[in-house]
Amino acid sequence: MRSDVDMENRNILVLGASSGIGYAVTENFAQRGGTLFIAARRKEQLQGLQHKYGQVQGIWDCDLSVASNVKQIFIDLSKKGIKLDGMVFCAGTAYSRPIRSYDEEQFQQMLDINLKSFLAAVKYFVSKKYSNEQSAVTVISSVSTQKPEKGRGEYAATKGALNALVPIIAKEVMDRKIRVNAVSPGFVKTEIYDREKVFFDVDSYINEFQPLGLIEPEAVAEVISFLHSDAAKYITGQNIFMDAGNLLY
Repeated sequence: MRSDVDMENRNILVLGASSGIGYAVTENFAQRGGTLFIAARRKEQLQGLQHKYGQVQGIWDCDLSVASNVKQIFIDLSKKGIKLDGMVFCAGTAYSRPIRSYDEEQFQQMLDINLKSFLAAVKYFVSKKYSNEQSAVTVISSVSTQKPEKGRGEYAATKGALNALVPIIAKEVMDRKIRVNAVSPGFVKTEIYDREKVFFDVDSYINEFQPLGLIEPEAVAEVISFLHSDAAKYITGQNIFMDAGNLLY
């Protein structure tokens, strides 16, 4: 672990912390001395992180696709007199299927968690009531927004909307010097990767089109940690592609 990124005395909210990138981010920031507040649907995993790291000071086991649940997290923090210095939005879901199999209800569920939940979280985070000046926000996007692949249209649409929002939000909150960025990985070793293997040969795809290999969530967490550090204090409104060479093919 790099030691030159110090999160001491910083309050960070991680949404979608119970697995994958969010879990790795929580571990990374806790190891760097940050004070963590984490939320996701799986209580057992959240409690495990809290037990492992004393830096995890609050957990919320809830469905983050419900805007009122997101709002309640910020209300609870405010009641405790806590203002945030950062937020990492890792909550999301994905599936692959052709557009001829479009299902409105399923797409709405993905839209709710991938996009609408982020909007709700940012709405509260950027308020002076809930965050400090010069804080940072990072949201997970995807290389799917730049590389058309069969079956990825609905997922890419939700992440593409995030990409459009990031520079606009960054500009809107410039007066508070809040930095807002996205990180767009290629295929990452997460539960979504495991589910995708049911539908197509992901490993063969990676061998051919992602030459640097399957990305470890801990590596993504390192990039996010950098974006929340003083070393990245001039970076905002950007989408950082971490594609392991995917976009070259």
